[in-house]
Amino acid sequence: GPMDTPEAPPVGEPDPPAATPPADGPGSQDATPPAEPDEPQMVMGSGVEGNTYTSPSFGFSVSWDPAIWSAPEDGEFSEPGYDTVTLESATGPIWLSGVEGYNGSASTCLLGEITYYNDPEFGITEWQVAVDAEGNELTGETETSAWGVFTNVYTFPDDPTAEPVPSVDYIECHGLGDGESVVIFYSFAERDAYNEHIGNVLAVVESLELADVVTPAATPGPLMQDQPVSTPVEAQPQPTPTPASAPDASTPVSGGDPPAPVLVGGDAITGQSHAYSFTIAPGWQVNDSILGGDVEVTSLTNGVSTVTVEARAMSPIDLSQCVSNSADEDKTESAYADLVLSRTASGEAFAGADDFTAFANFTFTGPDNESWAHFIECRWIVEGESVLIVTQDVPRELFGSERSARRLIQNSIEINP
Repeated sequence: GPMDTPEAPPVGEPDPPAATPPADGPGSQDATPPAEPDEPQMVMGSGVEGNTYTSPSFGFSVSWDPAIWSAPEDGEFSEPGYDTVTLESATGPIWLSGVEGYNGSASTCLLGEITYYNDPEFGITEWQVAVDAEGNELTGETETSAWGVFTNVYTFPDDPTAEPVPSVDYIECHGLGDGESVVIFYSFAERDAYNEHIGNVLAVVESLELADVVTPAATPGPLMQDQPVSTPVEAQPQPTPTPASAPDASTPVSGGDPPAPVLVGGDAITGQSHAYSFTIAPGWQVNDSILGGDVEVTSLTNGVSTVTVEARAMSPIDLSQCVSNSADEDKTESAYADLVLSRTASGEAFAGADDFTAFANFTFTGPDNESWAHFIECRWIVEGESVLIVTQDVPRELFGSERSARRLIQNSIEINP
């Protein structure tokens, strides 16, 4: 069958534009979790042996050709519910992650990862599904996996004079079979190098072996081995409409209430007046959680960022208006007196929306007169009636590295759980 002879998804002539941060661009730091949190449960460098990586938390493994790929010593990170490793090659990197999230659904994962990477914060514009020589979209799915090839243009976000780089991204998600977790391959290359690059990437994807999965209260049994889709399949993915990883958000607490020791990483918070839940990600603790009223607010910190999750009645025209309403309210607080919408390197508003979420990033003068970022994301609880607003406050220079920390919380959000 077509699965037996994997070929690189052919890309039409001319090669599709690629869209991805160069390997040494800010993306390589921003999208990988910070390598030096002071969380005691962090394990470094425990997965790579020779040319094989085995996930400490999830047990899956991949191997690679050492003549093509190398695993940098600082490219690994592991904590409960999240493992990641970076492989580097002459044409571009692979970021391989195991994540407890997306309810273990490959199609939901692909949708969420697209939302995450197609983001002006990363300097990405002109994102679209790539097509092959016949004009077929390069995307597809099986029962347990989903993949896509995406062209885009990357401009180093911190340098207004940077040259735009046409790039190609490859994203593939696999469900781990436990109904809870996924494996994510994310890779990119400059457009001209893509066709050479993708063959090397797919060789790594095809080496994926999943651990046998025992689901709670289910009969243990070996998981059917996933065959990675390596040739374009014409079936269009039907992603489940819940962006598990939307752009991030959070709120500054400069006063700093003493953390309540009651709720810790892994505990779930479930709304009482509104239908939503989320999990306190490892490394985060709850400052305050007020549930049961018309407005429910939980504030969390990881020592660097503050994130708030707020549920309330609101009837904006759309989710972008929810973001504006929230920002307007924040401006009435003295902490955010000079709140202003951020701009990308090209001068566009740092904001965006899709069918499920809307977001914008702002700056304000925070503690010690430093520049801070204030991120706001809205999603519907009941469309037209109530919203879930996630915010993040973080020193502006740490915004990129704190993205993945916030994303662990966002990935766990469920509406009408």
